[in-house]
Amino acid sequence: MSTFAKLSQKNGSYSLPYLIHLYNSDGTSNLYAVNNTEDITYNGVTYSAAAFDYTPSSFIDGMDGGGKLEIAVKEHESLVDFVETSENIFLDVIGILSEDGEIDEISTFKHKYGTISGDRTSITFTYEKDDRLEMTFPALIWNYQNNRGNS
Repeated sequence: MSTFAKLSQKNGSYSLPYLIHLYNSDGTSNLYAVNNTEDITYNGVTYSAAAFDYTPSSFIDGMDGGGKLEIAVKEHESLVDFVETSENIFLDVIGILSEDGEIDEISTFKHKYGTISGDRTSITFTYEKDDRLEMTFPALIWNYQNNRGNS
């Protein structure tokens, strides 16, 4: 895991540009963006320049603690159509753009559960923590080998 990913997990606010991928549940709509002044091509995918702010929440027991993404609508007008036509919208943070132009991959920020709000200037995605950890014996942590008699 990169140093940047470790720092971000501690709920820090850093200024390096994120490469993000928003997509719907059936995979028919994809939106790739980078909070940069120019488009970036990475692994054959073009990430459109956009004005957005992404803030990851802290992790809980190694699980996703959620996060918040606010995107300016003016610079990414296709986002409104994307939100209106999608039932479920997922967010993956692909990586960060370093000062030297290299992309550092981040695989730890993947969001599924949350809400969307917006106005004429921006749309805000607020992703919540993975609620499976609220279970008495979460299947992701406990199994028949480490919790005999209860699973």
